[in-house]
Amino acid sequence: MKISIYATCHKRFEKPFGWKTRFLDYIRYLEVGAFYHEEAFCELRDDTGDSISDRNRTYNELTGQYWIWKNDTDSEIVGLCHYRRYFEDPRKKNWSSPFLKLLRPGRIKEILREYDFIGIKTGPFEMSCRDRIDTPVSALRTKDIPIVREILFEKYGKDCAEAFDTILDRNWNYLYNMFITSKEKFDAYSEWLFPVLEEIEKRIDAEELVGQEKRIVGLWGEYLLNVFLEVKRYSVYDTDFIYFDI
Repeated sequence: MKISIYATCHKRFEKPFGWKTRFLDYIRYLEVGAFYHEEAFCELRDDTGDSISDRNRTYNELTGQYWIWKNDTDSEIVGLCHYRRYFEDPRKKNWSSPFLKLLRPGRIKEILREYDFIGIKTGPFEMSCRDRIDTPVSALRTKDIPIVREILFEKYGKDCAEAFDTILDRNWNYLYNMFITSKEKFDAYSEWLFPVLEEIEKRIDAEELVGQEKRIVGLWGEYLLNVFLEVKRYSVYDTDFIYFDI
């Protein structure tokens, strides 16, 4: 059973595991926003095959998710992480070596026999996720919530719109656009997600956006994963990430 965990990268960097990287062949580095780069720095790029690399400035790492959906035809389990953030095995949280703390293929297979997804659960926060929007910790805007809700209602009906309300009113969520699941579920989620993102892109005036707000489509994608999980009633194994300041 082939497992591919894609670490998305938007710039050249030193791989955090150094020479040990050769033992981590299930982690595949994917250059995102490659449409804008003069020189390639990863073997895999999101501007090859069927791609939306030119949307990376607003979609963030989700141009990588699109590329995986359309171009990975042989992995049976796939995941999305970042060049700075990698999935941690909670059983090894107190181990000193980041290399040894990594969530490995054998354990991933065990988890996905029991759960539908592996995700990064954040929270509980002191306020609801709805209230965190339009604060310094978020680049999203409260004024766009009705727009996203309307799109979900139009495309997928009342259940999705109500699930959106639910995930905004709770004080935790699965964020960072990081998750692992079967390729079948990954594809189903991507097929569900990208029409919503395209509609958000059409209905929010890009000329109004400043600073980090310009990444708004990808940031809404983090919350939309939770809507999908809620509606499908998928079970999620909670884990954390190993972070590298690189």
